[in-house]
Amino acid sequence: ATTNGIEFSLTRPPEGGTAVVGVVRYVINGSDAQTKGVKRGDIFYAIDGTALFAETDQTGRITNSNLDLLNPTTYTMNFATISNNTTTPNGVDISLTKTELTEIPVHIAKTLDVGGTKVGYVMYNSFRGDIDDELNAAFGQLKSENVTELVLDLRYNHGDYVLSAARLSSMI
Repeated sequence: ATTNGIEFSLTRPPEGGTAVVGVVRYVINGSDAQTKGVKRGDIFYAIDGTALFAETDQTGRITNSNLDLLNPTTYTMNFATISNNTTTPNGVDISLTKTELTEIPVHIAKTLDVGGTKVGYVMYNSFRGDIDDELNAAFGQLKSENVTELVLDLRYNHGDYVLSAARLSSMI
């Protein structure tokens, strides 16, 4: 599958109505979106200058929309800010292209100093058997930095290779 590197949620803006805004939930390292500065929490309201909308029935099922604007290989996202319950275009327009991308599952591995305690933070996004060396290196780095606590972030991990999950458990 191809991706421009953005995972997002669609929701209604504070103004309500049939308008739709997207909220960036996650940006894949090395993706087109990441290299162009898209960040978690960014809000977009339009694609190629056309505001997103979705009409729904009483059960919330979409009956009419232009959300297919998100389907092409290349499109421009138009960003906005929300303040005082108002969505305002902020002039940021970023053209993104979907490509084949193999995500590196160890998204983040770092040591945080929290009140004098060394806390290791690992964001691990996929149990894949072919990256155990990278995962081992991340835990080696945390060990060399004398981490005593660990936060393992699996929010974006959809599961997969059971042996990799077992190896992760043994590293901990």
